Parts: sequence; structure tokens; C-alpha cells
Amino acid sequence: MVTIGLQTYSQCCSPGNPTGGTVNQGTLEKKSWRTILFYQYGYSKGYFTGTSASGDGVLENAAFNYIGGTVAYGITHRFTAEWSGGYFINRKQLYKVIPPPDNKLSGNGISDFVVQGKYSWIKSKAKQFELTTGAGVQIPLRSKPQEKNGVILPQDVQPASNAFGFTASLFLYKGYIQKKTHLFFASQFLSAGKNDLNYKYGDAWINSFFVSYNIKYPWSIIMQVRNELRGKDHRNGQLINASGSELLYLSPQVNYNFQQQLDVSILFDWPVYKYYNGTQLGKQYNIAVIVNRVFRQKSKITNAQA
Repeated sequence: MVTIGLQTYSQCCSPGNPTGGTVNQGTLEKKSWRTILFYQYGYSKGYFTGTSASGDGVLENAAFNYIGGTVAYGITHRFTAEWSGGYFINRKQLYKVIPPPDNKLSGNGISDFVVQGKYSWIKSKAKQFELTTGAGVQIPLRSKPQEKNGVILPQDVQPASNAFGFTASLFLYKGYIQKKTHLFFASQFLSAGKNDLNYKYGDAWINSFFVSYNIKYPWSIIMQVRNELRGKDHRNGQLINASGSELLYLSPQVNYNFQQQLDVSILFDWPVYKYYNGTQLGKQYNIAVIVNRVFRQKSKITNAQA
């Protein structure tokens, strides 16, 4: 069993869940449960215009600390329901132009909640192949933006989008057991509506390709190549030119399996290509620690988790 990484939904200045839960994993066996807990840290520094580093801006850096989780249940052999959410310990920005101690701005709190269903159109254990699609909704657990000292925090540090949204996904898996290799492709689309501040985050389309290789039990390694396309945000119906981006990540991951039941993984996200509309603070890296456990009625290995 291998935990094949986490899809990232958030950019430096957009809230919501930094991780997409299990979009990159297929459906479960009937009456089986899957739980995922993770911690993620993200760091951004330096300004970019298009693909080029630009001059100094008002921020020295930005970072977040996030704890999240997903619970999935196999309703049938082909259909799985999932619930995911989390909590921002902080989303903080450090300003250059403001003297200490007022140069730090931080928000924290519960992120958006996502409910989705996944259906496997093709699921063959003998051929080690799976084709699954999914759809769901993003549900804001709070409709009002966060305030501190009676002042509404800017969008850049809000812990949630405070808006309903829609998500759709595609998952493909092909395993080569004798070669100890497994291939995965995951695609995710997310579109959110306007919140109470009349702010709408741009649509996100994320595509990932994973290669997993079992070195020697219980160790395996995974390499992910991920492309993130994000449209421009809107405020009061107007486009925000300095928003939206295209990022290409390389994400190596090491996974340790405990007795075919529990996986612990460490993942490093490195953006090797960045294109930003207008001038924006650039992402530098993300780090995540992931714990994945599947509870089955019988001891079986599903074809999307080898």
C-alpha cells in the first residue's frame, strides 16, 4: 500500500485547503474506511512578474502551517464517499515597509470543507488498472470573514474562502507488480463562488503524474510532476490583474509501510517553473508529513493501492 501524495489547491494568497485529500487515490472496497491525517508547511518569498524575478515588494515573506484530514468510505465496490477539511494554525505575512512589532499579519482557523463521491468505471485487480471520476462540493463552515481587533483581515491571510464551490476529478492507475512500479494520473478542477465580501477566487485546474517504485518492503519512493493552472481572482466583479498563475512542481516523496496497514510519508514540493500574472509573491517550497490508514473487513489490497 502506498500513499501517493497530496494535490495542492492553494496558492500563496488563496485560502481553502492546501491539500486536496485523496484526489490521487482511487475507490475503496465495499465497507472499507480510509483515513488520512497530514501536516503541511508552505513558504513564499521574492516577487515574480511572468517568469522573471522582479523588484522588491511590500512583503518580506509569507508562510502557512496547516493540519488537515480526509475520511473516505466504500459504499459499494465502485463508489466511495469522501469528507475532507482542516485547520490553519496560521497564515502569516511579514511586511518590509512596516516597523516591528506591527510588521506581522496573521490569520488562523477552520478551512473550507469538501464532500465528494468517486465512481470507478473500470476497476480490474487482475490487470492492475482503474479509471475513476469524482465530483463534489466545497462547503464554507463560516460565511463571515475573519476579523482581528475589529478589523477584517485581508484575503491573503483568511483561513477560508467563505464561499461554496464545485470540484470534479479524474483518476487513472496502472500497476506493474513484477517491476514493482505503479503509475498514476490525477486531474482536479475547482471553482468557487463569491463570498460575502464579493470576492471570487480564480478557478483551479491541477494535473499530476506519479511514478511509485517499491525499493524494498517496507520502503517505497514516489516522484510526482504536477501542473497547477489558476485563473484570475475577481473583486466586486472586476478582474484582479495581479492574480492567477501557472506552476510546475517536482515532488519527491518517501513512504514507509507498517504491516500493510499504515503508511507514513514525507513529501517535498519544489516549483521548477513559475508564471505569475502581474507581479506576485512567489512560492518557494511546501513540506508535508502524511499518515494514511485503510480499515478493511478482510485483508485485501486494492488495485489502486499496491
